[in-house]
Amino acid sequence: MKGKILFVLVVCYFIYLVIGGAIFMAIEGPYNKKLCLEANESVILLINNIKNDSANASMDDLRNLTTLISESASYGFEFNFTSLTSTCTDNWSFEGSVFFAGTVVTTIGYGNMSPKSPLGRAICIIYALIGIPLFALMFGGLGEKIANLVLKLEERINGKASRTWVRKLVLILIVTLSFVVFCLLIPSAIFQAVEVNWNYGDSFYYSFITISTIGFGDFVAGTDPESSYILIYRIMVYFWILFGMAFMATVWTLITDFYKKTGERGRGRVRRRQTNISRHGEEVDGEVNEKEDPHSSDRTEENGDNSDTQDYIEMTSKPAIYTIGISAETEYENTKLPETANGGENLTGSD
Repeated sequence: MKGKILFVLVVCYFIYLVIGGAIFMAIEGPYNKKLCLEANESVILLINNIKNDSANASMDDLRNLTTLISESASYGFEFNFTSLTSTCTDNWSFEGSVFFAGTVVTTIGYGNMSPKSPLGRAICIIYALIGIPLFALMFGGLGEKIANLVLKLEERINGKASRTWVRKLVLILIVTLSFVVFCLLIPSAIFQAVEVNWNYGDSFYYSFITISTIGFGDFVAGTDPESSYILIYRIMVYFWILFGMAFMATVWTLITDFYKKTGERGRGRVRRRQTNISRHGEEVDGEVNEKEDPHSSDRTEENGDNSDTQDYIEMTSKPAIYTIGISAETEYENTKLPETANGGENLTGSD
């Protein structure tokens, strides 16, 4: 894919994300805020009932309270158990909505945000049907550019090793190490520095789960309500996701191709060995030993002289040119008159 076409696809893709983010913010923002306020009122009512009748409060009341708080978290509802106060966070801000649109078309699907309104869910389906093919087209072009860089690297490696499998293995190690460093180790250090409650292990775990598109949603960058993020941070996270996914796809392709070709070479060796054994005999310690039939001498004694048949079998097992030569020579010998041992006189004694 040409660079200009890829650039146009990238621009169209990000415009599509911005449009999707604006649509989701307009639909899901007010709807989730309404649900959050209703949940807040329900929680306050349950807490007041427990306070006013604490002597008769049962475990069911506490269970209902905790269940309501847990289910309302997806609306942006947050409850402080220390002060018994609650707040509603706007998850569907413009930045958050654009990020959600990106997780839809890349099929990561964290699950920490999802449309709740019927209209929002219907639009999400249509948005994914259009956006996923667009992403796949752009992703293929980006992967092609990375593959070209890998091919150039492979050309440099070709002169360093004599065996093909050694060159492939060295190439896989170099590309994989580059992927681990630039897509996992360095980004994990950045996430640890920006995300307040993440250690390096959490950051590395999030990096791999995101790049591999597993997307559990237990860790999502830029969603901590206690932290303030700049806009460039979310943008860089998304570019990292695109580049990392394309890089990981290249690594997977190299590894699977290596396994496939190694298996094909192994099957080829087995087939060649079986062919040699069936034609020439048993192969022992790298040398081919002709099979001997223990009953061949018995058959010769019983059936008499089978030399003509044996010669035919031997000739047909040899190359065609050799067989034709033997046949011509045999025909010529058969046309010659029998001679005596005395310098060319025939047996009839005629001149």
